[in-house]
Amino acid sequence: MHGGWGTDIDLGGSGALPLGERDPRLIGRFPVVGVLGSGGMGRVYLGVSAPGRYAAVKQVLPALAGDDGLLRDFGAELDSLARLPAGAGAALLDSDRDARPPWFATAYIPGLTLADALRAHGGPLPVGALWALLRDAARGLADLHAADMVHRGVKPSNVLLTEGGVTLIDFGVAREADRGRPARTGAAIGSPAYTAPEQASAEGDVTGAADVFALAAVLSYAAIGAPPFGEGAGPDVLDRIAHGEPELGPVRAVDAALADLLAKCLAKDPGARPAAAEVAEAAGEHAGEGAESAGPWPASVRDRIALRAAFASTAPDPAALTAPGDPHEPPGTPAAGPEAEKRRKRRTKALLLALPVVVVAAATLSFVLVPDSGSAQGSAAPGSSASAPAGPAAPAPHTSGGTASPPSADGPAAAGPAHQDGGARTSGRPGVSGEPAATATAPGATGSAVAPAPTATTGPPTGKGQVRSYAGAKCLADVSFLTGHAPQVAVCGSKSPYGGPATYGWTFAAEPGSAFRLVSETGGTCLGVNALTGAATLGKCDGSAGQQWRIGAAAAHGSTYQNVSSGRCLAASSLGSAVTDPCDSAKAGQVWYRP
Repeated sequence: MHGGWGTDIDLGGSGALPLGERDPRLIGRFPVVGVLGSGGMGRVYLGVSAPGRYAAVKQVLPALAGDDGLLRDFGAELDSLARLPAGAGAALLDSDRDARPPWFATAYIPGLTLADALRAHGGPLPVGALWALLRDAARGLADLHAADMVHRGVKPSNVLLTEGGVTLIDFGVAREADRGRPARTGAAIGSPAYTAPEQASAEGDVTGAADVFALAAVLSYAAIGAPPFGEGAGPDVLDRIAHGEPELGPVRAVDAALADLLAKCLAKDPGARPAAAEVAEAAGEHAGEGAESAGPWPASVRDRIALRAAFASTAPDPAALTAPGDPHEPPGTPAAGPEAEKRRKRRTKALLLALPVVVVAAATLSFVLVPDSGSAQGSAAPGSSASAPAGPAAPAPHTSGGTASPPSADGPAAAGPAHQDGGARTSGRPGVSGEPAATATAPGATGSAVAPAPTATTGPPTGKGQVRSYAGAKCLADVSFLTGHAPQVAVCGSKSPYGGPATYGWTFAAEPGSAFRLVSETGGTCLGVNALTGAATLGKCDGSAGQQWRIGAAAAHGSTYQNVSSGRCLAASSLGSAVTDPCDSAKAGQVWYRP
């Protein structure tokens, strides 16, 4: 139940988490009852639009509301949403770009993202579902392209499976077809594994052909659990996309006709790719035009979608919701006025200076949606209108070829479908099934033996050892790749996929006030957090609160590591990177064995 309102709302089935103490209770005319997702620049809330209708309300973080560049891009996203053809995405309900912080609201769409659908199903989708997915997604893109718009961000987390078919979500980087440049000049748009060659170069116009390329990569993921050029660090996978050939052999083993069509869509030359309408027509011949769009979804996916739809129909009358105190100002909201505005601008500049120089998406607002866990309350995949990883991810192993399991996720490390961030699978390479888990130190990898299970202790941990995640046989690693070092959560003792060493040894250095630092054996760098993106980082130890951690909530097999500065907890993401998320000791990806 959601507390703080005159009418309690059971969030079971919604995909939303309960509101925090500092979250707003009212945004514009929308009472806010839960959190659908969050990122380095904003949050997506579950709002009440009308009796029987919920909304997804997207709001910039108050601390960043003075960033002029971000506000311009926020306005561009609003313009894109306003121009969407009917049925091409979630309908824009209301907005206020002049508010501080600005916000907009779209219709809440009950469904599962493709990424969560694979987790719910426990593996790739069946052939019939693949063709239906391709048909419906291509139709949506065709409508978008007919309106002279390009999505630019097609990826598994932005493809929503619904009772009526497929809906594309998150138009944060969508642009008019004749606006070839991203909002931040020179930045590559999209997630590396789902980025067309011309899009990655950030040179020249990006047309609907880039969306067709991305959709083909998404279908490879849906068919075998991996994109056709593999996963990995941005420069690494983008180089394979630009110069390599797609790995479609495993897709061909699933369906030869599908592999042939995807090969055409993945052509290096944008002009050689079929139009989205042509892809939809070809897919329709295999999907069966007479079948109901939602018919091909596996029962495990249909059941989750039905749960979302049932919740969506229960929205109360917004007039019946009353919050105690002033609903406009949650506890701890900074005071308004010139001085507050100056403080926000100074903080924004400081945060922007902390951004690492890596390939990043130019979306002003990208969010990590609450992952689907199959539980009734606060952990199911959101049926909202905004999604995407927040900020650049640390490198993940290349997994092209073979049949891969869907990314694992938070939750108990027991048998059954895994979900985002960590999970129960213990494959040799993260995300790839059929290989024995590696637990010993491999050639080219260094570090101590796996630390034992935690015991009751007082004060911060001390000593040296591996930092092992409860989500499978994975450990925190200092991985060397093309442009430097980054923290990664990989199979304990495995080699770096980028040719350099992978170090698994860490020193727990005590700090005052029960805090500690995690110091890598490679160069003595400290584990910290990027204040803007939430990604874990490695840098020169400077004694800052951003590089200090403390033991958080205890779990059955370990505890969380909470960052002193951000209050978020260290987590193993589904792509193998180390990130920080809102603390939840029930999620296996946030639980670590203490040395």
